[in-house]
Amino acid sequence: MITGEEWVGTTTGSATWVALAIVICCCLIRLLLRSRISFAVFAYRSSSTKVERLPEIINKVTITDEDLYKLIVSLQGKNEAGEAPWEPALQKSNETVSYAARRRDPKDGGPTQYLSCTVFENVSTETVRDFYMDNDFRCEWDKTVTKHEQLEIDPTTGVEIGRTVKKFPLFAPREYVLIWRVWEGKYKSFYCSIKACEHKSVPRQNKFKRVDVYSSGWRIRKVPGREACEILMIHQEDLGMRRDMAKVGFTRGIWSYVVKMDFNLRRYALRPPRLHLSKNAVSLAQKMPAKMQTVEEASVSELMSLDSSGLSALTARTRSRKQLAKGILLVGGAMWMMRGSSSVGARLAAACIVNRVVRPQRALTSLFRRSSSKAL
Repeated sequence: MITGEEWVGTTTGSATWVALAIVICCCLIRLLLRSRISFAVFAYRSSSTKVERLPEIINKVTITDEDLYKLIVSLQGKNEAGEAPWEPALQKSNETVSYAARRRDPKDGGPTQYLSCTVFENVSTETVRDFYMDNDFRCEWDKTVTKHEQLEIDPTTGVEIGRTVKKFPLFAPREYVLIWRVWEGKYKSFYCSIKACEHKSVPRQNKFKRVDVYSSGWRIRKVPGREACEILMIHQEDLGMRRDMAKVGFTRGIWSYVVKMDFNLRRYALRPPRLHLSKNAVSLAQKMPAKMQTVEEASVSELMSLDSSGLSALTARTRSRKQLAKGILLVGGAMWMMRGSSSVGARLAAACIVNRVVRPQRALTSLFRRSSSKAL
């Protein structure tokens, strides 16, 4: 049973703790309200700053006839002053498509530049152009492309802006905001210049890695004297990885990608044309300016021949390696045939095999003489 004094002491102590708790709660509430107000003010200031600086952040990139001139010149593959020379990167071919590429590392430390030539057999330049520019169809066959959307199109010049999202193994998805333009030259040839840009409708997101360094361009034309179409392309792109890793990935993956592209190009040729049903860079492509025609005609005879210059060394090395491998195999076969056999026929067969590897007269004559002397 609680006495009066004990009750008074208990209630007094409880009241003190309650009052202290109320004071603490009030302080916490005031701090919370102040933090919310400060955060709201900070957010407002931040958003106001972003909105005010938005026109300055947006890079107003466009593509003009000057870019076409630079593209024609760069496709010649000449070694510019101070730049590293082009070196062979890859050369592959099958019955329907061939691919050859050079590369060089810019002196400014940027990503590696690639200059490539792809030749598709038995296809027209218009079909290849439409295939290259049909991003909706590419989303169907290219599994790295997860999304593409057109952002803007200029009906006067045909300049188009679009957004593409790609996924790569072991890397965050890459986001591309690009601007491009297409021109039509003589004899159904086509040029396209592509750059990275910014667009107000596509703010940066943390879940994507924005590709800021991207410069590409190509020329499509008919191969003279053949039923084939050639694509000459110069390309530079920063995927956010080291140079050596990017080079290895390119070397190991590009040929399988070209073969897949060739297969789907054949599929695309059988489909009804749909690219020109809407406004885009192809349907709004303009004729090449008259002053560029002279530059184009002069450059056609000077454009690099990937088979006759830098990549010929790569072909020679590849051929010599194959010959070396065949030689080792043939010599091994010769040694196996001669093993445990002293007959003249076996030694003559071995000499014929060695004849494919070493100088024929010396090998065959010396071996024949030794075999004949032993047999006699």
